[in-house]
Amino acid sequence: MTPSLSASFRRAAVTMVAVGVTALLALPGSSAVAAPGGVVDVHASDLASSRPAASAGWWSDVSNASVGVDALGPDGDTALALNLADTTSRAYVYRSFAAGERPTDIDALRAGASYTYAGPNVNFQFELVFRPADSSYGPNPTDPAAPGNDYCDSANVWGFTDVPETWCYTVLKWEPLAASAGWATVDLTADTAVDSSTGTGGWRSQKRIGTWPKVGAFSGSGTFSDYFAQIAEYEVTAIVVGAGSGTAGPTTARVSDITVGGVSYRFAAEPAAPAAPPAADSTALADLIDAEGIDVAADTAQFVPVGLANADISRVDPTLPFAGDFPWSEPSDAFVDVYSYSTASFLGTFAVVGGTVQLRGVDLSHLAGGTHHVLFRGQTSGALGVVQVTVLAAGGGAELAATGAPTGTIVVGLVSLAALLAGVGALILGRRQVARLAV
Repeated sequence: MTPSLSASFRRAAVTMVAVGVTALLALPGSSAVAAPGGVVDVHASDLASSRPAASAGWWSDVSNASVGVDALGPDGDTALALNLADTTSRAYVYRSFAAGERPTDIDALRAGASYTYAGPNVNFQFELVFRPADSSYGPNPTDPAAPGNDYCDSANVWGFTDVPETWCYTVLKWEPLAASAGWATVDLTADTAVDSSTGTGGWRSQKRIGTWPKVGAFSGSGTFSDYFAQIAEYEVTAIVVGAGSGTAGPTTARVSDITVGGVSYRFAAEPAAPAAPPAADSTALADLIDAEGIDVAADTAQFVPVGLANADISRVDPTLPFAGDFPWSEPSDAFVDVYSYSTASFLGTFAVVGGTVQLRGVDLSHLAGGTHHVLFRGQTSGALGVVQVTVLAAGGGAELAATGAPTGTIVVGLVSLAALLAGVGALILGRRQVARLAV
């Protein structure tokens, strides 16, 4: 028997999180949600298996490992999964910049920068090519492919042939030096050198930068500013997160988000194709409700309308968009399919964010006046919830309360300023459920 959502609610309390910012999102059926403030969803399908030849993009570099996006992070959160088999495994995910579009202001990239990880130690990297302030620490003039101890790694040899042959390649890596059972957020603005002898997380260079040689053990490193004092000019070629290098397995490290340069990359699941509706019409729906023990009254009471339009689900104007938040306690579900009744009609697939299904921009104009139902079904769990709505008869719409705005015109997904500010507060105070920024 498919579990009833309302029964789940009776077993466990659900915390309602008002995420007003995301009320500006998503038409029905949308899978990628981009919120104001530079938040970008990244899906598993975005991760290429090799560096894009000319364009910007996401890609992975793995050895005896795999990467993906799942909903198995702490608290059932969706995150990038770095799956390590054993101590020989390594898994890195890059966001590369296209040649000619590479950032040249590292301070702007690091302003407010952070990333959030869980599980084994996950490092963050700025990959860059640069011209050393002291040319004697450039590539080996005899053999650029053999830097040795006194020369830098050649940028050209590393595949960056669009920069001069005097330029170098390196990776500046932040090493937390710590595993974390729950989510841990790393502040990338810190100007700290890594030191394994004291367990201090910080920066290290994987390749020579001027007077700073390639570091072997995680000690004897410079600070971020120490390294850039040796660099005359540079281009950032990618941002990277990764795990491996001796991590015992099998185990999985996860990254929920990366914030760099005022843009937030949030790793998100992709919805499956919607299944056929679980009931064909009102009669079949009534039988389903009875068979599954669904408490429609309880589910209806928990549905919270969002926005100025249709703020009362007992008086729904079908000419206006319908939006709201519906608590969802099944942690395996990243997406929920939604249908309307009397005759089954697919309304879209919507994301579960912070334990809440976020219904946005739904079109109910196909419904005649009278009592109808909106059915929710989890894509993974098959859990069900049913909300009753009452639709006004044709011509029965009213002007929006407190605004005087005519019913005929409204931008889909528009929310009140108060809801938007509430969402901004949620971004600041509840930092993990909402994405970080990246570039």
